[in-house]
This record gives sequence, structure tokens and C-alpha cells, in this order.
Amino acid sequence: FAFNMKKFLIIIGTLMLLIIAAIVAIPMLFKAELQQMAMDEANKTVNAQIEMADFDLSLIPNFPNLTAEISGLKVSGKDEFEGVTLFGAQTITTTVDLMKLFDGEVEIGEVGVDGMDVNVIVLKDGTANYDITIEDETASSENMEEDEVEESVSEIAESDEETELKIKLKRYYIHNFNLIYDDRQGDMYFEMKNMNHDGKGDFTLSQFILETKTTIESMSFEME
Repeated sequence: FAFNMKKFLIIIGTLMLLIIAAIVAIPMLFKAELQQMAMDEANKTVNAQIEMADFDLSLIPNFPNLTAEISGLKVSGKDEFEGVTLFGAQTITTTVDLMKLFDGEVEIGEVGVDGMDVNVIVLKDGTANYDITIEDETASSENMEEDEVEESVSEIAESDEETELKIKLKRYYIHNFNLIYDDRQGDMYFEMKNMNHDGKGDFTLSQFILETKTTIESMSFEME
């Protein structure tokens, strides 16, 4: 009996080590592929320079929740806005409950941005550095017949009904947010420094109590 018990404990211990090793290794195996996929898709849709320092996917900190973190995300302009940062974030973090995915529900424990900088510039001719979206002419509804548009909308609605995907968000936050709005055409300038905002509530309900807390170090506004 002692021999069998010892052998049983060794087997259980080995299995636990394998499970822990898998939890650590699996996200790392797909890390590079996911990061490259995200960058490729982003660059297809915007006329800007996108940089990402790191992308981390892990089960360890909040198991069984999956934590995804993007570090050093930066969106810079091109042409007349080359070298000008439109959006920057030190970290963007999202935590998802993996167990709820099997029930067709996406439960986001929290989603947050830390160290966010937004710099909006509108030149005197009206050109804005935030206008970076690349239009997809092939997917434009203007080139589609009316019945094709109605059919596409109907297919999307039916697809949503079939999946019955529920998205639940518990908490979100924006920390250390700095914003500059420099409108040279309208002769306006706005600057906000170090805003911290936290919010939580049940976003699956049509009516719910949203608890928030916001602090701002300073704001200034100039016009003409």
C-alpha cells in the first residue's frame, strides 16, 4: 500500500507540474504570432505608423482568468504629421474569464489603460492628424445595391441571434491620461493633465448603476 501510495503521489505531482508548465508555455508559444497578427491588421486599416514594445498573454497572475497586456503602444502620423504622436499608452490590460467562454459569455474582469497620451492637431486648412482611417472602397455601402445592404444587415442580425454572445464588463479604468487638442483652424487650444478615471457596473443590463471616480490635476483652455 505504501509503495502504491508513493507511486500515486509521484504521478499526481508529475501531472500537476505538466499542467503548470502548459499554463506558462501555451501563451508564450502563440505570443509572437498574435502580436504580428494584431500589427498587420492594424496597419491595413490606418494611414499611420504603429509601434508596440511588447505583448504579453498569461494565465499565471489571475488563473483561471486570461490576462492580455500591450506595452508601449504608439500611433504616429505620416506626411505633414510625421513624428507627431497621436496616441500613446504605456500599458493596456484586459482580463477575461476563460471558464465563462465555454458558456458563450465573455466576462471581462477589467480593461484599463495606464499612461495614455493623446495629441490632436488640426491645421489651418482643416487637415487633422486623427483622420488616419483608410477607406475600403470595395466594402463601401454606396457601391452596393439597396437589396444587398438589407440582406447583409439581415445576415448580421441572424448571426448575432444564433451566437447569443454575452459580454460582461466589471471594471474599467484610465490612469495618467494627458490630452492636448490644438485646433489651429478654429484658433482653440485645450490641455488636460493627469486625469485618473475608474468605473464599475453591470454593463449587460439596459439600466444599471455606474460607479465612477475621476480626478484631474489641471485643465486649461484658450480661444482666439
